[in-house]
Order: sequence, then structure tokens, then C-alpha cells
Amino acid sequence: MEQIIATIAEKIGIDTAMATKAVGIILNLVDSSVSDDVKEKLYSVLPDAKAMAETGGEESGGGLMGMASGLFGGGGGGAMGAMAAMSKLSDVGLDTNQITDMGKSLMASVGEAGGEELVGEIVSSIPGLDKFI
Repeated sequence: MEQIIATIAEKIGIDTAMATKAVGIILNLVDSSVSDDVKEKLYSVLPDAKAMAETGGEESGGGLMGMASGLFGGGGGGAMGAMAAMSKLSDVGLDTNQITDMGKSLMASVGEAGGEELVGEIVSSIPGLDKFI
């Protein structure tokens, strides 16, 4: 994941800390939206992605604040989850073009690691995601 994050950071002109947060937000959306079978495929080809998805781009995922985040907006998938992820990505400091470029780059890396079928399964599980990749 470090190489993927470095590539994304360089491509869209942000630092690696911001790229790490952004990738975590997207992976959290994927984790909350896809079937267990798709998650298993993703995490088998990108094992570090699981920990990033669990924290959702946050520095610390534990404690009461982490639990509250999971209960109030941190875990929903689908179209509402995609909208929440877009908002979080904007809050991190990314503009619409950077979000699109980041999504394309991340999904290209997923495709390289796990194949285009895996990317298709992810994209088809999240309404509206195809507009951003």
C-alpha cells in the first residue's frame, strides 16, 4: 500500500499523509459496500488495505470517538456512503479533480493487483462510484 499511496500522492500533487487519509476513506467505503467475497479477494491481493479500511483514513480508530464515527456515518455503504466519502475527501482538502484522479489511480492499482474483474465487482457494488473512476 505504501507504493500505491506514494504514486497517488505524486500523481495528484499532495503529500503522503493526505493521500493515506484519502485512500483510507475510499477503502472504508469499499469495505462497507461490497460483499464479504469481494472483501476477501481485495484483502488477499492487498493485505494492508484491510487495516486502512478499518481506520477509514483516521489516525486513531479506537476509543469512544472511533466507535461514534462507526455508528454515525462511518460505516454506511451504497450511494449514501459514497456521498459521505466525497464529503470526507473534500474535508481532507481534495478538490473534485483530485478525488477523480485519486479514485482512478487507486482502482488501477487494485486492477493491477487483483484483476479487472475485482475492480468491476467493487464499482458495481457502489452506486455512483463509476462517475469518479
